[in-house]
Amino acid sequence: MLVKSRAALVSGVLLVSSASLIVPSTVADAATLPGPIYKLANAPTVYVDHNGSLHAVASPAMLYALGYQWSDLTTVKTLPAPVRSPITLLKLAASPQVYLYQNGQLHWIENGTVFRENGFQWANVYLVRKLPAPIGTPLTGITKGMGTVPPAASYSSLSAFPYIPAGGTKTIAIDALDANGSIDTTYNGDLTVSSSSSSVRFENSAGAIVLGPISVPFTNGVGKVTLKAAQVTGHVVLQWNTGSLPLTIMPNTTTQVGWRAFTASGTPISSLSPITTSTTVVLEPVDAAGAIVPGTLADNVALTLNSNAPGYQAYMEMSEWPGIPTLQTLYASAQGTSYSFSGSAFGEPLGVSNAYPATFSVAPDAPANLKVTAVTGPTSSAVPDLSAPVSNNIGQIQLVTGIRANETYQVQLQLETNNNQPILGIAQLFGSQAYPTTANATEVPTFSVSASGRSTPSTLTFGHVGTNHVYLTYHTGSANNVPDVLSLYGIQNEQLYGPDLGFVPIVQLVTNAF
Repeated sequence: MLVKSRAALVSGVLLVSSASLIVPSTVADAATLPGPIYKLANAPTVYVDHNGSLHAVASPAMLYALGYQWSDLTTVKTLPAPVRSPITLLKLAASPQVYLYQNGQLHWIENGTVFRENGFQWANVYLVRKLPAPIGTPLTGITKGMGTVPPAASYSSLSAFPYIPAGGTKTIAIDALDANGSIDTTYNGDLTVSSSSSSVRFENSAGAIVLGPISVPFTNGVGKVTLKAAQVTGHVVLQWNTGSLPLTIMPNTTTQVGWRAFTASGTPISSLSPITTSTTVVLEPVDAAGAIVPGTLADNVALTLNSNAPGYQAYMEMSEWPGIPTLQTLYASAQGTSYSFSGSAFGEPLGVSNAYPATFSVAPDAPANLKVTAVTGPTSSAVPDLSAPVSNNIGQIQLVTGIRANETYQVQLQLETNNNQPILGIAQLFGSQAYPTTANATEVPTFSVSASGRSTPSTLTFGHVGTNHVYLTYHTGSANNVPDVLSLYGIQNEQLYGPDLGFVPIVQLVTNAF
C-alpha cells in the first residue's frame, strides 16, 4: 500500500518521518510484560495491571499474543486496582504499524496525525508476538465509536494551589470532566493550554522550556503541565478552550505565602483527592509550592466550595450573589484553623458524593479595618503623641499631637480583619488579589488629607510595605492654626453601607494645630 506520509513514535514523541508508525522493536517476553494479570472468581474477564490500573483483555488470543500463559493468571475475590479502559492499541515488535482493536478486528492507524487526533497515547500501545485478530479497514481519520477516547465535556483545575515561585517551576493538574462534572477516567486525549503572559512558560515532552501554547496529554482523565515562572511577580492566567486558572507569581518560595485546605490527616484536598463526604477541613499555612510550613501570616480567609453536586448547583442557580459564595470566613492565624464540613451549606444539602466530589478554595479577604500604630518624625523634634482609637459613626478617630509645620512624618498602619485581628506578613501577601502591589484609588488603603487653608498644603502619599505594616509619608504644609484631618479609606462594605456609596472611611487621624 502506498502511503503519502507517516510519523514515527519513538520514546513517546511523535516525529515526522516518511515511514509508518515506528516504535522500539522490543519483543514482548516475560521481562517486558505490562504487569500481573487477574480475574474475578465469578467472571470471565482477564485484566492486565498496567501502571496501577486494570485493563481488560479482549480474548484468549490477545492474552497469548501479549506473551502471557494461563499459569500467569491470579484469581481474586476483589480486583486489586481500579478498572480503566480496555486494551485496544497493539503492534508487532518487529513491525512499524500500530493497530486499533475494535469489534473483533484490527484497524491499521494510518499515520501519526490520525494517532494524535484520535487522542491515542503511546502509553496505551501494547507489543504483541502475533496479531490476535483479522485485519479490517485502515483508520484514516477521526473515528466515532471505533476509538477509545470519548471527548471530554469540559476541563477544569479547581483546586491547584494558585501560587508559583518566581524563577521556579510548578506542576499543575487539569481534569477532564464528564457531563456530570466528575473526572472522566476513560479520557486519554490532549488539550491545548496557553498563558496570558510570557512570564510563565511551559516544559514540553522533551524537557525544553517553551513559550506555548502547548499540547497537554491526559492519562485516565488527568493532564499535568509543568510551568516555569520568570523572576518577576504578578498575575498570570492559564487558558484552555473551556476554562482558565489564575496564578500568582510570588517572590517567596520557602516561607508562608498563604493557606491551603487539607484533610485532618494532612492530605491536600485537590482534584486528585477530593472530598466525597462530611469531614474536617484544616486550613494550613503553606509556601508557594503548597507545602505546609511554620506560619508567619494571619488573615481572614474566605473558604469556598467547588462542586458539581446537584444541591450545590441548584443553590448557585437560585443565588442572588454573583460568583461562588463563601462557605465561611475564618481567621487563620500562624497555626491555621479548621472548618467542619457537614455536607450542607446555606441551609441546603449539597449532595456531595463519590459521583459529585468537592474541592475547596482558600483566599485572603481584603483588610476591613485600619489602625494607626505609630507616627514618627525628624529626630530633631519630639516623637508625636498618638492616642488610642475612638470609634465613631464612620469608623475610628485617632488624635496625634506634636506635629510641626514643613516636616516629614511616617505614619505606620496596622491592617486588621473585620473582628480587629491584626494581619501579619503583609509583604508576602502583597501581590495576591486581596493585596494589590501598587497604590491607586481602588486599593486598600486609599488616603487623603483635608484642605486646611494653608498657603502650602500638607500631603499624604503611599510610602512602602513593611513586614507587618503599611507606611504612608505625611509631609506637613505651612503653619496655620487648624489641625489636619488624614482620612484613610477602605473597600466598601455593601452590607453596612449599601452598594452605591463607594469607599468609606476606616480611620481619621486628626493632628494638633500647627
